[in-house]
Amino acid sequence: MPFDYRGGIFEALPVEIWNLIIDFLRWDPWSSLYALNLACRGFHEIMPPVLFKTVHIHFPRHGGGDPKLDALLNPDWGRRVHHHVRILIVSHGHAFKGDYSELINTLVEGLPNLEIIRCRHTPFPPGLLSNLTSRHSPPVFYYEGDLKDLETINDRAAPFIKSASLTLNTVSARNVDADPHCVALRSLLPSLSNLSRLALQYRAPGAERSRPMLDLPPGSTLPSVEDLVLTNFSFSADQAASWTRLLEAGTRLRRLALDGTILDLCQFIHQLSSSGVPGGLRSFSLRVQDTSSRLTDSAAGVHDTSPRIPPQLSEAVTSLLHRTTNLTEFLAYDLPKHILHIVVSSHGGNIRRLTFRRTNFTGLQLGGPIYPPTGVTLLRESSAYKGSLFSPDEMQDFARRLPLLERLGIDICFAGDLHLDILHAIASFPSLKFVELNTPHPNVHPHCRRRPSSKQWLDCSFAEKAFRHIADRKDDLCRRAAADGMDNRSWSRLMGLDIKEGEWEPLVSNYRLLKVHGRIYACWRNTARAQGTKVHTLELPCKYEGYRRCIEDNMYEQTMIAAGLWATAHADCGPAIW
Repeated sequence: MPFDYRGGIFEALPVEIWNLIIDFLRWDPWSSLYALNLACRGFHEIMPPVLFKTVHIHFPRHGGGDPKLDALLNPDWGRRVHHHVRILIVSHGHAFKGDYSELINTLVEGLPNLEIIRCRHTPFPPGLLSNLTSRHSPPVFYYEGDLKDLETINDRAAPFIKSASLTLNTVSARNVDADPHCVALRSLLPSLSNLSRLALQYRAPGAERSRPMLDLPPGSTLPSVEDLVLTNFSFSADQAASWTRLLEAGTRLRRLALDGTILDLCQFIHQLSSSGVPGGLRSFSLRVQDTSSRLTDSAAGVHDTSPRIPPQLSEAVTSLLHRTTNLTEFLAYDLPKHILHIVVSSHGGNIRRLTFRRTNFTGLQLGGPIYPPTGVTLLRESSAYKGSLFSPDEMQDFARRLPLLERLGIDICFAGDLHLDILHAIASFPSLKFVELNTPHPNVHPHCRRRPSSKQWLDCSFAEKAFRHIADRKDDLCRRAAADGMDNRSWSRLMGLDIKEGEWEPLVSNYRLLKVHGRIYACWRNTARAQGTKVHTLELPCKYEGYRRCIEDNMYEQTMIAAGLWATAHADCGPAIW
């Protein structure tokens, strides 16, 4: 029964208590907050800024009209709440029609305090940003989708673009210069004067895994770009030199992510390693997709799943890492472990975030070789240990050499067991606050399963046990350090642990069609103080209807941000869309 609002209950409870109440309710469906908004006049005064901070316009996948969508785009909608809207998200669907563009323009003009606009897979409405130049603080724009949907950008709108994630998925590698979309992109990119993040990705529907890199006009620069992501592009020697000069001309590049085959990346990394670009990098992400270099002995029926890269690429990566002086983040996918040792040796004193993974959990098992139905024996790396790529001794050695590491992401095949020796070794990192454990889905990887797949053993309670084992071990090591007279002020309490079931990272083949079977089991606590023992847990399923239909390769990050577990500031591509 709604209580009568006379100010008493709001004055009786301190602001901190109300913050906790609202924070608790946000885990419920939006309808719960909306019901609270209607409960009484007092709640109606404090809830709209929370309810209407973000407005999401999602065009359904089916054709035809949508009464709710039409009502939302009506100019008379919610004029009393327009001033609360800070973020507007417009996402894809087949129901988008050309006449919606003008309605979106009208809606944006009626949001006086709008700070961010994010579009995904929706044609850029002509004039969307051109009419906002008179505002004291115009909104910034994040775009994610096919290149052809961005062609209506004009010179007046270009300065508003902060992030562009562009996918080329219909271009033949044999007809690059003739493609009109590529021609438009060459002239568009240099005009984006305030672009801070650029992601270019090629998704081939057929056998073509990569395509030649774009050539920008001579003298082009990208002076504001701080974050560059390149996926599935090959570089000739001239193109590698040209793009290196382009990046070297700007001094703001801080994050670089490269994803491709050995032949695609070798020229470009070699050029980068001999330039001044690595000196400013703070974050470097590298994934080598090429599996042809792995050792195969068909006569003996043996396939070694340990990644191998040729000496020239290894030398180029090593040189680039040595020339990077302030690296704080390193994310590696499908790389040999000796690259990790180079990173630890060169940057161990600076690294705050480290991820070292095998996508699709290649070579990860409970112990000993795998015998799949083909009869081929899959050999694990010599240091693989009971479902982990690292032994406890290796983890403890890394802990000594990475004293400032705050976030760690590795693979572990739990298969119903906690692997306390590995978890205790993870606790040896003194500054560690957040752990990301990737484990195979048992139905997809039967060789990583001990118990029947019908028995659900991986759940929030299992994740909480893993969290408490690491957290308690860290607290114990901190007390031991103090008892031994050592300075234990550098020891941090564990704040969060996420167990990702199934493969959430990009895969090489059938990227768009592979289904994400797993979930995220998240554990966290809200305080770093010693008396804060309450552990919260949450099960987060994959969105996107279970399929990898997103453009960005960051389903994990966006899931966490959308759930409120990561700050929006961590989203380089803009606010989460779910």
